[in-house]
Amino acid sequence: MIDYEKSRKVKMRKKKTLLITGLIVYLAAAVWLLFMRHAASDMPFSEYVRQNTNFIPFFSFYVLYTTPYISYRVLVPFCVNLFGNLALFFPWGVLLPMLDKRLKNAKSFFLLTACVIIAVELLQLVFKVGICDVEDFILNMLGAAIGYIITRILTQKTTD
Repeated sequence: MIDYEKSRKVKMRKKKTLLITGLIVYLAAAVWLLFMRHAASDMPFSEYVRQNTNFIPFFSFYVLYTTPYISYRVLVPFCVNLFGNLALFFPWGVLLPMLDKRLKNAKSFFLLTACVIIAVELLQLVFKVGICDVEDFILNMLGAAIGYIITRILTQKTTD
């Protein structure tokens, strides 16, 4: 009986170490993608803000819908933006609830996630390395939600 308990604790420790390692790798990749992939712009801040902010939800869907001829030059950036933003925060939705039991609570998880994504969008703007886009916020939240829901479903204990 004691060996079983010890074996279970070792397995749990290995699982947690693997999850933490995964989170570190994910965060490093996310920081690179969000902040270091492109050089900071040298244009004046006011001009940068004017050109690199979007507060119209799903504006890219509107542009795609109203484009008379959809070529790869329109479709590829649209798909990269859509699926890239969904995929970017999917691991966040998987890893965080598995690592911290407080984040299994939906309210806590989504509040933290919203704050982090807003901070990312604002930091991209301040450091002039990305676009501050409400659509990114929505798609990142959706990606995190998909990861969170899948994780919650797969880790639910059966109650018989």
